[in-house]
Amino acid sequence: MSLTDQRDVGKVIISLFGTFLGFLFTLLAIIASLSSHQLIKNMTVTGHYTNLMLSSKILSSLLFTVIATYLATLFFIAPQLFAWATSLTVLTMAFGCRTIYKFFLVLNNLHS
Repeated sequence: MSLTDQRDVGKVIISLFGTFLGFLFTLLAIIASLSSHQLIKNMTVTGHYTNLMLSSKILSSLLFTVIATYLATLFFIAPQLFAWATSLTVLTMAFGCRTIYKFFLVLNNLHS
């Protein structure tokens, strides 16, 4: 892949993952505002709430790491750095799907 293509991919991933990070913080705020709901109370008692918050912290750290790594690829010409950033992107996307699925399970079960 040419250097120009690598920089274009980096710019897209930075903006996309920055948006994902914003959505993650919004989901955290929604869940935190529902702390008086019975489902959230039950999740706290069983430990699922702590697990959800830990997954959110790990995901936000991964998103930030990917953003920082792609920023580094914009400034430094190193094919190994781009390969490392691509690997982190795949890992983050897989972990993100898992975490977002947890959020949607919670939001889907709030009505009951």
